[in-house]
Parts: sequence; C-alpha cells; structure tokens
Amino acid sequence: MHATHRFPRHRVAQRAFTLVETLVTTAVVVIVVTMSMAGFDKALKNRRCLKETAAAHKLIITYLTAATDNDGQWLAGMDGRVKSITLPSGKTINGHTCNRFPYRLGAYMEYNLDGTLLLKENSRQIEKSTPRGSGMYEYMVSTFPAFGMNVNFVGGSIDESNRLEYAEDCATRAAQTESPLLVFASAGGQLGNVRVDGFNVLSPPHLKVANWIPTPWTTKTNPALYGSVDARHDGIAVCAYTDGSVRLQTIEELRDMRLWSKNAAAQNDPNYMIP
Repeated sequence: MHATHRFPRHRVAQRAFTLVETLVTTAVVVIVVTMSMAGFDKALKNRRCLKETAAAHKLIITYLTAATDNDGQWLAGMDGRVKSITLPSGKTINGHTCNRFPYRLGAYMEYNLDGTLLLKENSRQIEKSTPRGSGMYEYMVSTFPAFGMNVNFVGGSIDESNRLEYAEDCATRAAQTESPLLVFASAGGQLGNVRVDGFNVLSPPHLKVANWIPTPWTTKTNPALYGSVDARHDGIAVCAYTDGSVRLQTIEELRDMRLWSKNAAAQNDPNYMIP
C-alpha cells in the first residue's frame, strides 16, 4: 500500500492565501509604478516650466536694462531701420534676421541666446532643421525664439522710414503706461508640418478685429490660432511684463486686452479693439 501524503488543511489555506497576496501585491506594484511614471512625467513638465520661468526673468531684465541704456526707450520688436548686425564671430546678418528683436536684444547678452531665447526644445528643433554654422541658422533663431514679443503694443514695429505702426496704441516707454503690459510669452510656430516651441511675434486677442479663436485651449491646437501664444505647460504660458514680473497664465486669462494694450488698460476695456 502506497502512503498518500496530504497537506493539512491549514497549510492548503496558507498556500492559497499566499497566492492571493502575491496577486494583490503585483497589482499594487503596477499601480505604484504607473503613478510614479505619471508623477515623473509631471515633474519633468514642471522642471521645464521652471527653466522657462527662469529664462523669462533673464529676458525681461535684459529688456529693461536695454531701455535704461537707451534713455528709457523700449526696444522695438521689429525695426526695419537696422540694416545689418555683425556678430562676435565676424559673421554679418541682415534683412529680417536683424530686424526682429532676438539679435538686437542679444547684443545686451553678448549674443548668447542660450538659456533665454534658445531653450532645449526650440533649440533642438531649429538645429535639426538648420544646424549651427549653416547659412540659415541665425534666420531660424530670429524666427523661432522660445518667447514671442507683443510687438504691436510694446516697443513697436518700426519700418525703414521710421514710421511706428499703431503709434497711438503702442507704448514705447514706461511713462506711457498706467499698468504693467505683457512683453514676452511662451510662443509656438510651425516649420513645415512640424510644430516648433517658439515664434517671434505675438498677435493680441484683438487688434482691429478678433484674432484668437473663441474655443478653449487644447494641447493639439495650433498656437497660431491664439496669436502664437503657446500654453505648453499643462495649459499655462510663461509671461513677462514691463514691471519686470513673470507670471504663469492661461489662454483665458490672456484674452484680456488690458494686459496687452495701454489704451485697453486706460479705458478698462478687456475686449478693446483699435478704432
């Protein structure tokens, strides 16, 4: 007769309980790992936002410093009177490359735009299209800086004949404003079919007509539909103002024209349009 070995009932129950515990533990680990990955992704996004906020602080300080060196006159976002700029390397840039603000403002940063107008994402995107040293690199940097500028209402757009566009509405120095105005904001543009985390000009919500679409911001929306403002930090854009402050603001907050225009602020009209 062969002896038949049987597990005691309490040991069978123990084995079954251990299996359940294992399954539960595995499920918990999966949940924790998933949550950790989500937290890590959020941390990366927050880190990027922090870096962009620091860049905005440097940028607005440079902008205001440039004004003190020019009798309080704010740098124009576009200046057609500038025909050429010679970089420290000896390279000369001209046309729209030097008309736009990045390299003219860059003169006050010894033309080192890394960490202000060139951040990780837009710098990588520009270099992928036109590597440093290529003939078009500086042109691309002037077109796709990480921050766009409120050229219509702060500093202005000046043509070759010294005419200031929207002269009655544009503030060119602090004495002309009653409250801080938006100068720079996180911007986004389009390079072919590729979205770039940068663009040089911000269009306000209203100019002579409404410029922005009325629907809420989504991550899939082209920033051009919101005047090139890019709320890329979970619906938040990093914004710098004429008082030197840096604010984190949503698209809905930035629809307020009083943040953009001295006349909108003076008339207390959030939906102001140029007559």
